[in-house]
Amino acid sequence: RTGEPKGADNLGHYGALGLQPWCSEKDIKVAFQGLAKKCHPDKVKGEPETVAKAMSTLFARATEARRVLQDASLRAAYDAACWGPGGRPAPPLPGRWRAR
Repeated sequence: RTGEPKGADNLGHYGALGLQPWCSEKDIKVAFQGLAKKCHPDKVKGEPETVAKAMSTLFARATEARRVLQDASLRAAYDAACWGPGGRPAPPLPGRWRAR
């Protein structure tokens, strides 16, 4: 998993939203809205209990991830805790990782 903290016991906040560490605030908002449409507890009513519980867990993780990543000071503290004082990694150079 590129860009996620090593030794994380879960996907981390970026992974919970399916994002990379260099994402924008708009990316965070769009990713959360997409997950909320699929995983919101009101949307999974009528599903088997195991599916509903899993979706509720995903929704809770996505909600916490959005809360941390959309607040600039919380995001900076999270990035420093994950990747050290330098913060989150820089995005790859354009075109450098092209499939051949």
